Amino acid sequence: KTYDGTEYFDLLGWQKAYRACDRQFFEGIGERHGYKMMHDPNSLLSKEALQYCSIMEEKTGKPFYYFLFTYYKKNKPVCPKCGEPWVNQKHAISRKIRYDFVCHQCRLVADDPNF
Repeated sequence: KTYDGTEYFDLLGWQKAYRACDRQFFEGIGERHGYKMMHDPNSLLSKEALQYCSIMEEKTGKPFYYFLFTYYKKNKPVCPKCGEPWVNQKHAISRKIRYDFVCHQCRLVADDPNF
């Protein structure tokens, strides 16, 4: 529970907003807006998600990462939030790695759409 430790309706509200952006993108209604909200780490949707990740990390003691949706172009070699180089997991030996790019400092992950 995130709000005052008694409720989680704020998190459910964020989930609805994310689904609305997802629908905008995939149904072509507000494609650019939906994509920007899910791809830009500085969008209101992403900022709110990172706040929830921080809350959940604090409550569980485990790291929580936010997935940046990438569709149109390849990710730059640096994290879009802090500018530090991504940890490129594509070349990792372990098969358990699920994302191509990780920034442990900003708690962001992303896939390479061309992979």
